Amino acid sequence: MTFAQAIQKVGREHIEAAIEQIDRDGFVPKHRNGTRFSVQVTNNPRFYPPKYVLHLAIKNATGELVTKYSGGHPTNSVLEKCGFTIVPHPSEIPEA
Repeated sequence: MTFAQAIQKVGREHIEAAIEQIDRDGFVPKHRNGTRFSVQVTNNPRFYPPKYVLHLAIKNATGELVTKYSGGHPTNSVLEKCGFTIVPHPSEIPEA
């Protein structure tokens, strides 16, 4: 399954399930941490790496792993279309 085919099946519920899984696991694998962007969830102080969130959401939606896709705009636009907020990664936010 291609990335384009997979994202057609992803809905808000799959992304919410992915975030719940990260919260339940209590961590994000070190090699999956975001570097430039984060997903911010209303009323939740945590930030989530967009590409990893989408990776889990695709798996939730399709039952398959899709690993060949880029972060940044291709990933962020899927999350934003489902109503999630993308912000600069906390390390990218300039201090006052």
